[in-house]
Order: sequence, then structure tokens, then C-alpha cells
Amino acid sequence: MQTVNAWLSHPEQDHGFARANEVFNRAVGLGQVRRPAYRHLLVIDRAGRDHRAALAGLIAPEPGPEDAVRAARSVVAVGPEPPPVPGERRADAATADEIPEVAVAIPSCNGRALLESCLDALDASDYPKDRLEILVYDNGSSDGTVEWLAAARAHVRVLSADRNEGFAAPCNRLARAASARAVCFLNNDVRVEPGFLEALTRARVRTGAACIGARILSADARRIEFDGGSMSFLGHGAPLRGGAVASDHARDEKPFETLFASGAAMLVDREAFLAAGGFDEEYFAYFEDVDLGWRLWTLGERCVVAPAARARHREHASEELLPAGRRLALLERNALLSAVKNYEEVRAGRVLRCALALLAERARLAPDPLRRRACREALLAATAALPAAERRAADLRARRARGDGEIAPLFVDPWRPVVGGVPYARRQTELAELFGAADLFDPAPPLPDADRKRRCA
Repeated sequence: MQTVNAWLSHPEQDHGFARANEVFNRAVGLGQVRRPAYRHLLVIDRAGRDHRAALAGLIAPEPGPEDAVRAARSVVAVGPEPPPVPGERRADAATADEIPEVAVAIPSCNGRALLESCLDALDASDYPKDRLEILVYDNGSSDGTVEWLAAARAHVRVLSADRNEGFAAPCNRLARAASARAVCFLNNDVRVEPGFLEALTRARVRTGAACIGARILSADARRIEFDGGSMSFLGHGAPLRGGAVASDHARDEKPFETLFASGAAMLVDREAFLAAGGFDEEYFAYFEDVDLGWRLWTLGERCVVAPAARARHREHASEELLPAGRRLALLERNALLSAVKNYEEVRAGRVLRCALALLAERARLAPDPLRRRACREALLAATAALPAAERRAADLRARRARGDGEIAPLFVDPWRPVVGGVPYARRQTELAELFGAADLFDPAPPLPDADRKRRCA
């Protein structure tokens, strides 16, 4: 077993080691404590092939009791885990001692009614309550949230501030305060489905990913809002399958890789999250999850989506706290900062020059003054934050484990325009070629493209 462990723990074997140990401990360690369980041979095959017949001859039985001979010759073959049937508990489900502790971290600002609904859904979850820690960060609420939590939810651990500190900073403080290794970030306008936490933790064990995102549904669960993410080469993130009919994908259960998970409902490995620097507190809100996912991949970690972990989202409920112009400015500014920090140095400079030119184009072509003003505000804010972003970029480049070329396929839709209309899409292509900013990707599709125009509208 030690030889197999050494082979599995080699970096080239990806994350099979954690999954192998989990299965070995369940199949052998717990049930064979009075037998020579160390003689078992564990074989991991990602294709799911059964090698017992081929390997049986390699293990010579030793003299001794018949039980010992059987133990010495046994082989446990592990392949890809089939998806669970919805609503059915798997026969190999973890025992109570094996279920990981999870800290649920919820930032909230003047959202007492939303928070009550969110906590009610967690209470209805089938995750063992003795393995669950719930923390709330109150962002200077004036609606009596802190007093209500103290009176009605004494088991909830509350941290608080005297003003609205956004999303990124409160999440980092909650992660540092949590005692569990697995931290689940939730928006207060999200209601989790009963098997949500179990699906996330199973995906974490199965994949070894540092970040596991949920499938986020509309409030009535009819539509998909988020099922993995895509990103333009400029750093603007977008959900995959946004608006798709949920029932069309109801049987999708297998975790899959994504550039980032939605901060509205994600599980992170606390140590990996903090080692990566957590969410960038310069962002306040918006695209901090895009930046985190991109950074984790750069540092050698992985992000996946667990479609079996489902949560319902009351769309834009938390966004009502900010004026529309402020939200647009944050989106524009934060995308610029992400590009500066996460690309390799030479490419980051080319992309930044292209991104600034396209920001000016969006302001010029915008039909409404709100976006024009937001573009100007974003430019000023990004300029002020640029020195700090460049320091973070230098630190990340010193530690990076993956190059841009390895991560680029996860962008999925790098040419997705930030705004609609053929003139802007054409200008994006021209400027990207001029600055050499999108050299990682295939050329932009020719224009006009009716399908692309519909998606951008």
C-alpha cells in the first residue's frame, strides 16, 4: 500500500491520491482491523477498467490462515464514480465521523428578511448540525439584524462592522474566523436545497479542488443562473448556461472544471483560500470571485462546479444596495485590475492597453449617460488602485505554477463583447489585433454574426 501511496501522491497523478485514500479507508481500513489489511493492493484507474484478473498473479499468497491469504490477494479497483441518483443516498456515503466540518460564511447588509430565509434553508438541510458552523458578518445594518440574530439564532456566530464593507473583506474575515477547513460562502439572498452541502463536500473529496461552485438556479428553480463561468480576454466574467431551462440539465451530476465559481454559493479549502490571499479587498464587490478563481488556477489549484449542489437565488436582491452606476463602475474597474494581476507580465501590459482603449470605446458608443459616467469613474478608480494591483501581480508571478496558455481554454468565450452591437464588436477585434492582446485565442468570428449579436444584445 505504501508503494501505491507513493505513486498516487506524485504531482503527475493529479488528485487521485485523496480519492484513493478515501475509498481504501472505507473498503479496507474500517472493516479489516483484525486482519492484515496492509496487504491489500489498491488500484486506481481513471477509465474505470477492472484490473483484478491481470494483477492477481502478481501477488503471491503467503503461508498462514486462509483469511490472511484472501487478504493478501485482494484487489480493490476504483474507477470514475458514477453520478448519484437524485434523492437517493449512496450505499458508500460517509459515516458521521467521516463527514467534514463546514463553516458557512454569510455577509449581510440590511438584509434581515433575506437572511432569515437563507438560515431557514440551512436549518432544513440534511447536513449534520454538529458538523456545521454558521457565521454571519453584518455590514453595519440598521434593520436590527444583529439584535435579531442574538435573540432568535443564538447558535450563529456574528461578526460586525459599523459600515458596509462590501463582499470581499467580510468574506476574508469570516474565513479567518472559521474553525472548519471547508468554508462555504453564501449570499444572504440564496436558499440552498437539502443536499447542497453534501454535494459540495463530496465533490471536494472526489476532485481535490480548492474551490467548488454550486449550480445556482432562479428563485422558482426553473432556470439556471450559473453553472460555471466564462470570461472575456479583458477580464469580464459571465455565467455559463445562464437562462437555460433547469429541467433540461437535471441529470447532470458530474463535477467539471471551471475558471471560477460564483461567490454567491461556493465551497473553498480554507488553507488554499487564505494562502492565495483570499478575495481581493480592493474589489469591494463584483468579479472578486472571477479574480479568485483565475488566481487559484495560476497558483496550481483547481476550481470545479458540482451541478448536484443546487441553490436558489433571488435575483438582484443584494444588488439593490448599490446604485446602478456604482455597480457598472465596479464591474469595469475590477475587470481591469484582474487583467493586470493575473496575466503574465508582458501579456498583462498588452491587455491593459487594449482594455483602456476599449473602455473609451464603450463610453463613446454608450447610448445612455449612466454607462458613460461609469466608464469614466472606473478609469479613475482603476488608476488609483493600479500600484497596489501591480504589487499583487509581482507577488503572484513569483509564485505562479501555471502559464497563461494552460489557463486560456477555461475562458470558454474570450471574444464575448462587454456591450452589444456590431460596431463595438468590430472595434474590439481591431484593437485586440493592434495590441496583440488576444494572442492566446483563435481569431474572433467574422462579423456580422447574427448569433453573436443576439447574445450580446
